[in-house]
Amino acid sequence: PFDFSFDAAGNDKRLHLNELFVRLAGVDFHAEGDYVTNLLSLSLYINRRSSAPATADSLLTGRLHSEGHLNGTVAPLDLDFTGTARGYDLVVLGHPYGDIHGNVTGRFARDVATFNVNELTMLGGHWSMDGQWPDEDKTLADQSSALRVNVGLDRLDLSQVGDLLSV
Repeated sequence: PFDFSFDAAGNDKRLHLNELFVRLAGVDFHAEGDYVTNLLSLSLYINRRSSAPATADSLLTGRLHSEGHLNGTVAPLDLDFTGTARGYDLVVLGHPYGDIHGNVTGRFARDVATFNVNELTMLGGHWSMDGQWPDEDKTLADQSSALRVNVGLDRLDLSQVGDLLSV
């Protein structure tokens, strides 16, 4: 089953997205926002209720509540992102992640994209991650540039990692 709804209005100076809604495989995607004279404000929500029936094609099982907010200018590109995710008994594409909680921030500017994940609890451990693309000595025009990611981890539950890898 697939449900879709789109409601927007605008003119040459402003666009208002009242709702973009998609329900696919028991997961709800919802977006709303505004674009006014080069300023963008967009909110995105991805949720799955545990009462939604799981099927063979389920992207997720368990319960997920997440939201993200993107704000800034489009030209020159300078967008900030903040978000949170909470999952309970979460299984993604058949891989068990259990309970997850975390916060993410990021920035996408003309020459660099960065992100920071903090207070992430997953697989029984406490995670932190940050990254940058392109790498520090490259520019966005350099297609060969790698994404640099740093991961910190404390108290990982190896039995949960084994469950994840055995699927």
